[in-house]
Amino acid sequence: MLEVDGHVVSRDELIQRVEQLIGSAPKHPKEVAGTTSSGLAPGDLEEQVHAVRLLQGQIRPPDLIRGQGVRGQLGWIVKRAVRKSSSWYVEPRWNVQQEFDVRSAEFATQVLNQLRALSREVENLRRDQLALRSQLVTNLERANALRARMEAAATEMERNHQEMVDLLVERLGADNAGPAVDGLPLASELGGDPG
Repeated sequence: MLEVDGHVVSRDELIQRVEQLIGSAPKHPKEVAGTTSSGLAPGDLEEQVHAVRLLQGQIRPPDLIRGQGVRGQLGWIVKRAVRKSSSWYVEPRWNVQQEFDVRSAEFATQVLNQLRALSREVENLRRDQLALRSQLVTNLERANALRARMEAAATEMERNHQEMVDLLVERLGADNAGPAVDGLPLASELGGDPG
């Protein structure tokens, strides 16, 4: 017999309650509260990890305090006896839970540190991306200016070529200039605009 919530409960009934509680727990929890997907800001995440580290250091079995009077002394003796008699069952689980808590806190700290490193890396990549965009715009402006200068030079070369052809035709005469002008490369052959 064990007193639970002011009622005396048999050992079998207590085992049955625990099994029902375990059976009603979800097999696959959907989401652990306090993750970044829950909408916590990075500062909140740091606070949560710090709180877990602090709590982990404070977890320990409660102290047994001796009460005053005969009833207090008797209560202390019973609690101590229950603690000692159940330690074979509770202690191994307590040790495993403590180890789990320590490793969970360490894991959370490592995840937080990795998130910080990733955040810095993303910020550096954004800065690099902005610098590359600026360089791209500058290079495009230079390329467009160079293209415009090349088109102007090609137009000027074609105009000069046409002037030379006209000058040759004029000096040699229309009949004699035919073979000489036919041997000259046209502006379109030099890469200029034919029309």
